[in-house]
Amino acid sequence: MDVKSTFSRLISLLAPYPVGTSFPPPATDAELQQLEQFVGSRYPGSTIPPALAAMWRVTNGSPLAPGKDWGPLIPRKPDPQRLFYSYMFMPVREVVEQCQALDTILALPSDPYLDDAVPSFPDGAVRNEQYSRAWLPFAYDGCGGCVAVDAAPGPAGVLGQVINYGRDDRAHFQLGASVEAFLERVVNDYEHKRMHEVFGDEMLYIDRLLTMQQEQGGRVWFTYGG
Repeated sequence: MDVKSTFSRLISLLAPYPVGTSFPPPATDAELQQLEQFVGSRYPGSTIPPALAAMWRVTNGSPLAPGKDWGPLIPRKPDPQRLFYSYMFMPVREVVEQCQALDTILALPSDPYLDDAVPSFPDGAVRNEQYSRAWLPFAYDGCGGCVAVDAAPGPAGVLGQVINYGRDDRAHFQLGASVEAFLERVVNDYEHKRMHEVFGDEMLYIDRLLTMQQEQGGRVWFTYGG
């Protein structure tokens, strides 16, 4: 699958809506090279998944909208929009920051919460850890939740699968067998107007983690207001 053409479909679908009016410019070669070096040092022998690099060469993060006006003493900053369901596509620089945040969590003293076994859907697709250094995040929800590429899948998983993890996530999902498959799923949901935040439903957004588990007949592990 051509990631660039798939991402172009996504951008064209969003063009008529406020969420799609201001995509950042592509990441530079220097930015991607720095991230490549970081990934190689963190995961020896590994590189940035080519599909992720292709996405960043289209846009270096989520589209931006004017932030909230807090008054004359606080400058208004651009506000990244939720592009992948309830998650914002990270700029390249923030991948390193999220990995460092993950390291900080893993370095904390033993915490029963972190020791809890976390189920996955499909069963066994993701290792039952709350956090792992084997996950390379590329999207986040601003509240501790991330979407990541999995370099150490569970026994029923696939190397390079896309998964979710985070403070409030009590189950892991295989969101796509690859970055390409994940992106195709997102675009397909946009094409079928399943993205409520964009298309005017009273909900703030629709989180496909909820509906995917419901489709599998499982318990709903995620609850959000809205």
